[in-house]
Amino acid sequence: MKAISLIFALGIACAILVTPVFAFEQTLNGHLEGLYCIYAEKLCAIDNLDPHIALELDFVLLMENDEHYLLINVPREVKIQYYGKNIEVTGDVREEYRAVMVNRLSIKKGERYSEVWTSKEEAIDWREWQKRFYEKGSEN
Repeated sequence: MKAISLIFALGIACAILVTPVFAFEQTLNGHLEGLYCIYAEKLCAIDNLDPHIALELDFVLLMENDEHYLLINVPREVKIQYYGKNIEVTGDVREEYRAVMVNRLSIKKGERYSEVWTSKEEAIDWREWQKRFYEKGSEN
């Protein structure tokens, strides 16, 4: 009986160890910075009008403690628009990848944050684009 209990306990322990780590929704604050700028520590764009911004392949949320997270589903043009601004993102954080699947992005205005982008609106825009694209294609 003890052997069965031990085998059962070992089985449960192994199942727990191999279970994937799931992301969970968190809110993070910081400012948008260029990924290259973070790693190279030079050639940082001054603002979103600076020509050096074109050298950046992607942008990250840089927090006060120097941790940074990729915002994997936010379009590049949104990141450029709010480059250097204090932002707040809410989304599914994957610590092992230092990445966030963003649900909501807000910028700081005074003491409050104002929502400027959501993944839900992005999905609606994409579906609308697909609808128009395929309707146009069927006209030919």
